[in-house]
Amino acid sequence: MFFRYRRIFQAGIGVLDLCVVALMLILPSALGTVWSLADLQDVREDADFWTLGGPVLFALTLWFFLAARLDLYKSRRTESLVSEIVLLGEAWILVVALTHAFASVAVGNSPICVTQSLVYGFLTLSLIRVSIRLVLSQLRERGRNTRSLLFVGWSPVANRLYESIKLRPAYGLRCRGVVKLAGEEVPDNQPLRDLGVIDDLERVLAEWRPQRVVLSPPPEATMSDIVRAFRVCDEAGLPCTYAADFELANLRPVPSEFAGVPIVSFNPQQFVGTTANGKRIFDLVTSGLALLFLLPLFLTIALIVKLQDGGPVFFRQRRVGRFGVEFWCLKFRTMVPNAEKLKAQLESQNEESGPAFKMKNDPRITRMGRFLRKFSIDELPQLWNVFIGDMSLVGPRPPTPDEVRQYKWTWRRRLSVRPGLTCIWQIWGRNRVEFDEWMEMDLLYIDNWSIWKDIKLILRTVLVVARGTGS
Repeated sequence: MFFRYRRIFQAGIGVLDLCVVALMLILPSALGTVWSLADLQDVREDADFWTLGGPVLFALTLWFFLAARLDLYKSRRTESLVSEIVLLGEAWILVVALTHAFASVAVGNSPICVTQSLVYGFLTLSLIRVSIRLVLSQLRERGRNTRSLLFVGWSPVANRLYESIKLRPAYGLRCRGVVKLAGEEVPDNQPLRDLGVIDDLERVLAEWRPQRVVLSPPPEATMSDIVRAFRVCDEAGLPCTYAADFELANLRPVPSEFAGVPIVSFNPQQFVGTTANGKRIFDLVTSGLALLFLLPLFLTIALIVKLQDGGPVFFRQRRVGRFGVEFWCLKFRTMVPNAEKLKAQLESQNEESGPAFKMKNDPRITRMGRFLRKFSIDELPQLWNVFIGDMSLVGPRPPTPDEVRQYKWTWRRRLSVRPGLTCIWQIWGRNRVEFDEWMEMDLLYIDNWSIWKDIKLILRTVLVVARGTGS
């Protein structure tokens, strides 16, 4: 029943969302901060409701296109509520921001109360989604609004999918059975009905009429059988989900397009898509504000470094960034002008256990340089590297090409993200940490990244640098 009226149901949610979009733009603007009936009378006399017509119409049109672009009204029964709310929030922020900009240009003075509209609209839209989920979950648990699945191939991934479906009746999924691929031996304890082999797939689809096929071939399956299963589903007009029987610790499949051809890219699971954009925006805004705020300090240090020995103010060094791309890393110069040439003479005194060069009492460091290094002030010009996108505020420190050539293979995963001004290593020991442990700390950061952890690392770095410890 629900499947037949799915489009009507989706259209109903869409109309409800459009009503919320209009109301959450109009009400905060019309009422403002109204706390009494007396205040309401004053607002009615002053408010120009006609100025809202154009912006609201623009917002409704924009929401319509964003909903189609982000696929806001597709079935998300197997997706988490958080992912749906995040997607909804992104759409709402774009609508409010662009509508405010449009109104500022078209009307001259935007009547949109941005903060109130953002908060009230997001809460209302989220509440609607939560309510809908609760109602649908109850219906599915009672056997209504269900979808039927057919498995083609029975790999360990298929078994895990089945167990997950069985434990979550709120998904409303019913597994019809499994069709084996050529040469596949399905274990006797396989919980689903054996409906035949790949040659029987057309008959099985016609007889059992599943609403989705899950193709999960085991490692011994041939590509011809996989392609054949896709073609049969294509001819029947059935959606087919491909669940490959291999697991990668760090790469996540992302559907995309390359030269007009649909492909699946396997990208590092951190710092991709929305998370990458969020991290980049945070870096761009924070580094830009820091560069403006610290400009007087930069000019003072530049003057002192220049007057010290007449050498260059900045030290530029080739470093390795994301995916092995080299860039010029900036620092305030803390060593004598010919420091790089003297490095070869000091290699035997390297105190670092790995390929990096560290020396506690390095004779090449100037007096001013020791002060700058103690409080990591020499690293501040790298805010420019962050601003232009070579680096990030938080991430593994950028290595030199010589260091990268000596990396163990597993250490190269450090290069899958933008290098940073600070990371776990700077906080938990800096130069006191062995090189192998340093590498493990960076990989730990990559595997457990979040924007909140970045903020905490930045705050802890400020405390460590202020104390001048570990330099």
